[in-house]
Amino acid sequence: MKNWPLRNKILFIATFPAIITALVLSTHLFVNYYALVEKNLMEKASALSRQLSTPLAYALERNDRDQVRRIMDRLSQEPEIRAVSIHNKDRENIFHGGPSMYPVSDPEQRLQPESMVRYSESTLRIIQPLFSPLPAKSHIMDTPPDKDSNSLAAPQFIHMEVKTNAIAGWLELEVHLSQIRLNIIYDVILNWAVVLILLIAALFMALRISRQFQEPIQEAQGVLKQLRSGNYTVEARHIGGPEFHRLADDINQLTYSIKLKRQELNDNIEQATSELEETMTTMETQSIELDLARKRAEEANRIKSEFLANMSHEIRTPMNGIVGFCNLLRRTPLTPHQSAHLNSIRNASESLLSIINDILDFSKIEAQKMEIKSIPFNPREVVDATISLLAPEVQRKQLEMVALVYDDVPATLISDPLRIKQVLTNLLGNAVKFTDKGDVVIRVMTELEANNELLIRFRISDNGIGIAKEKQSTLFTPFTQADSSQNRLHGGTGLGLVICKRLVELMGGEIGLESDLDKGATFWFTIRTQVQGGAYDLEPEACFDSLSTILVESHPLNQNALRHQLSQFGLQVTSHNSVNGINVQQPGCQLAVLALNHQEATDRATLALTHKLAEKVPVLVLLGSNDADLITRYMSAGVSHVETKPISQEELKTAIEAVITHHQPVQQALAAKQINPIPENGLITYPPGESVISLHQESTLDNVQSYSRQDDFNLQGNMTYSPTILVVDDNDSNLLLASTLLSEFGLNVVQAKSGKKAIEEVLRKRPDLILMDIQMPDMDGMEATRRIRNLSPYYEDLGIIALTAHALPEEKENFMAAGLNDLLTKPIDEEKLASLIKHWTGFSPSVMPPDAEPPLPENQQQLEDSMESVVDMEMGTRLAGGKASLAEEMLRMLLQDIPATREHLDKAFHGEDIEEMINAVHHLHGATRYCGVPRLALTTETLETQLKMRQMPAAQETLRTLYKELNKLESWQKEQEILQQSH
Repeated sequence: MKNWPLRNKILFIATFPAIITALVLSTHLFVNYYALVEKNLMEKASALSRQLSTPLAYALERNDRDQVRRIMDRLSQEPEIRAVSIHNKDRENIFHGGPSMYPVSDPEQRLQPESMVRYSESTLRIIQPLFSPLPAKSHIMDTPPDKDSNSLAAPQFIHMEVKTNAIAGWLELEVHLSQIRLNIIYDVILNWAVVLILLIAALFMALRISRQFQEPIQEAQGVLKQLRSGNYTVEARHIGGPEFHRLADDINQLTYSIKLKRQELNDNIEQATSELEETMTTMETQSIELDLARKRAEEANRIKSEFLANMSHEIRTPMNGIVGFCNLLRRTPLTPHQSAHLNSIRNASESLLSIINDILDFSKIEAQKMEIKSIPFNPREVVDATISLLAPEVQRKQLEMVALVYDDVPATLISDPLRIKQVLTNLLGNAVKFTDKGDVVIRVMTELEANNELLIRFRISDNGIGIAKEKQSTLFTPFTQADSSQNRLHGGTGLGLVICKRLVELMGGEIGLESDLDKGATFWFTIRTQVQGGAYDLEPEACFDSLSTILVESHPLNQNALRHQLSQFGLQVTSHNSVNGINVQQPGCQLAVLALNHQEATDRATLALTHKLAEKVPVLVLLGSNDADLITRYMSAGVSHVETKPISQEELKTAIEAVITHHQPVQQALAAKQINPIPENGLITYPPGESVISLHQESTLDNVQSYSRQDDFNLQGNMTYSPTILVVDDNDSNLLLASTLLSEFGLNVVQAKSGKKAIEEVLRKRPDLILMDIQMPDMDGMEATRRIRNLSPYYEDLGIIALTAHALPEEKENFMAAGLNDLLTKPIDEEKLASLIKHWTGFSPSVMPPDAEPPLPENQQQLEDSMESVVDMEMGTRLAGGKASLAEEMLRMLLQDIPATREHLDKAFHGEDIEEMINAVHHLHGATRYCGVPRLALTTETLETQLKMRQMPAAQETLRTLYKELNKLESWQKEQEILQQSH
C-alpha cells in the first residue's frame, strides 16, 4: 500500500471504512432484529396461552367441549399459530387443531407444572399448564347437573382470583418461525442493497475526489517534464481546489525563475567561453614558453650533470695522482718526519675526497637520481664492515665501540646495504669524532613486524659533547652544523646528516636524535624491509665443540656482546672483568680470550699474567690499540694470536680458528717429546723449563701469527707467470701511477695513451686485462671498448675495467652498456685494484697495508745519521717500564740469541724460503722492541716490510745492513765486557 498511487489510496480510504462499517452494522442489526422478532413472537404466544389458560381450565373442569372447541378455533385463527393441542391432567391429548406438530427435543418431559418453551426445526412450541380454577372438593365437572334441581338450572360464572395447584391439563401452541425468517432474510437483503448503493455512491464520490487530486498533480508533473526537457515557456493550468491553484502559481514562478537563471547562465557561459578562448590563446602562448623553459631547464640540468661529472673528473684526476703517488712514496725509504708529512698529505686528500663525495651525493639526491636497491644482505655483516672502517680512529682515541645486533633481527633482509652502510658510517663517524673518551654503542633491533614487512631500528649512542636542544632542529639542514666552533674544530661540510635523512626516507624510514649538552647523543633511524623465508636463523653455526673458554672484558656491554658471540660459536664461556680474577696456574679452561683496552694492555701486571696464562692455554688477545710496540709485546709474551678491537664476528671466528690451528703444531711437538699437554681435567701442563713459547720456537714457524691487519694481505711467493695488463690513459701522471702500481704488484704492464693506441696494442698481443680511461681525446674509452669487442669473438671475454674519475651512477650504467666489465674510480684504491686483478686474472698481488710504516732510507749514511748509537739504555729502560735491570736482562737475552738468529736467517736465505725468512725477521723484530736497540729495531722492521712486499732487491740490501747491525751489536757487547774487566 505504501507504493500505491494516490488514486488507489483515496479509493481505499473512502470505501474500506464504509464497507467495514456496513458489515458491522448489518450483522449487529440482523442479530438484534431476529432476536427481537423471535422474542416478540414468543411473548405474544405466551401471553395468549396465559390468557386462555383459565377459560380452558374451567372448560376442562366443566367438561365443556364446545367451549374448548370455540377457544381452539379462536387460536387457530391467529396467523402465527400453526397447531393447537390440549391435554387433560392425565397427559392425554384430548383436542388437537391444525397439522401435526414438529417433534421437539425430550418430548416425554415437556408436560411439566411450569410453562416451557420447546424449539423444533422451524417452529416454536409453548407448553402452558392449565391450573384448575375450582376448589379441590368441587366436583362440578364430575357431577352432571340435576335436571330437577332449580338451583343448578343455569351455569354460574364465578370470578376466580385464587388459583389452586391442581392441574386440569396442558395447552400446547406451535408457532410458525419460517415466515419470520423469510421476512428477516428479505429485510437483510434490502438492507445490503441499500448499503451497496451507498458504497457505490461513496466510490463514485471518491473517484471524483481522486480526479480532483490527480488532474492537478498530473498537470504539475507534465509541466515539470517540460521543464526538464528544456521548455521554459510552459505554464501550469489552474485545476482543482485553491491549494492546487497556489501550487500551479508556485510552479509558474519557478519556471519563470529558472528561465531567468537559464538566460543568465547562457550569458555567463558565452562570456566565459569568450574569456576561455582568450585564456586558451594565452595558455598556448604560455605552453610554448613553458616548453621552452622546460627544455632550457633540461639543458641546464644536463649541463649541471655534465658539470658535476666534469668537476668530479677534474678534481679526482689530480687527486688520483696525489693519493697514488703518496702510496708509492710510502713504499720508498723515508725518514720518520717524511713519513709523517706524507701521512698528512694522504689524510688531507682523503678528507677532500670525502667532501667531494658528499657534494655529489647531495646533488644526486636533489636531482632525484638516487636509486635505492632491494637486494638481500646480512645486517650483521653491514654493521661489522662499518665498524672496521672506523676501527683505526676508535683505536687512536682509545674508545670502546660495541655492536649489539639483537636476536630478533633476521639474518637476511632486503634493502640497499650500500646506503645503510653509508648512513651508519656517517652517524658512527660523528659519534667517534665528537667523543673524546668513553664508548660508542650501535644497537640493531626489530621494532615492528606486520605482513612479512619489518621495521628495523638502528641506534647509535655515545657519551661525547652532546647537542643543545635549541640546536637540534638545524642538524638536518644543508650546510649547517650544531656549533660553528665545533665545525672549525672537527671539520665537515654539514651535508652528512642531510644525506642520511634523505637516504633513510628513500628507504621508507625516519631519522631522529635524543641528546642533551655534555651528556652524549643518541641518533636513531629506521628502515622498512622485507624478510626472506627462513631468515630468522641469525645464530652462526656452532663450529667449536663446547670448548671451555675464559673471557676477560672490563666493559659490561662489550663483555655481553663478546660472550653472546662466543656462545654462538659453541664455546662454553666464563666471563671475568680482569685478568686478576683468573688463576693463571690452573685456569680451568681450554681457551682464553682477553679483551683489553689500552690502559689495561699497558699494565705490566696484566702482561705478566697474560704471559703466565699463555704458558697453560692458548690465548687470543683483543687489544683496544693498534700500537705496534704493544702488539709485539704481547706476541713476545707467548700469546697465540693478537687482534684489535673493535672486531667483527667473522674476524673473531677466524682468529679463534687461527689460535686452535696454531696450537696444533705445539701439541705435535709435545707429543714428539712424549708430553701430554691435555690431561683428563682439560688443563694443559708442561714439564719444568718448557713453555708454549720455547716449544713453539722448536716447532716450525709457519703458523706464527702477526698483527691482524697484516693477516688480511695475501703474500705470494715466486710465481712462474705474471699477467699482462694494458693501461690506457691520456694523462701522463695517471699513466705513470697505474703502471708503477701494477709493476710493484709483479705484473707485466703495457701502456697506451689513446683509444686508437689501445686497439693497436690489443691487436699486437692480447692482454689479460685492460684498465681503460674513459675521458680521452679523439676516441673515448667507451668507443675504444666497443671497437675492441667488435674485433672478433676472441675479445668478447677480455676483461676491461673502466678507470675513471666519473662517479655518477648513471655513468656506470653507460659503461656497462658499452661493454666494460667493471668500474674503478679514481683515486685508485689499491685494495680494490688488487681485488679486481685477482677476479679477472686469478693473480693475487700483494698490497701494502694503509697503516704500515715506510721502509728505511736505502742510503746507509742516512741510516747512520738518524741513529745516535747502537744501544740506547735509556730507551730500553723506558720500554721496560722504568726497570733498568729488566732492560739489561732483555738485552742480554737478545745478545745470546744473535748466533741462532743469524743461522736461521742464513738457512732461510740460502733455501730461498721467503716465508721462513719473514718469520725469522719478525721474531727478531719482536725481540728488539724492548731492548733499546733503535737501529736494529728499525732495520728489522724495514726488512720485514720489504719481504712482505716482495721488494727483493731492496730486501737484499737491507739484509746486509741487518748483518752489519748484528755485528755492531756484538762489537758493542765486547766493548762493554772489556770496559767491565778494566774496572
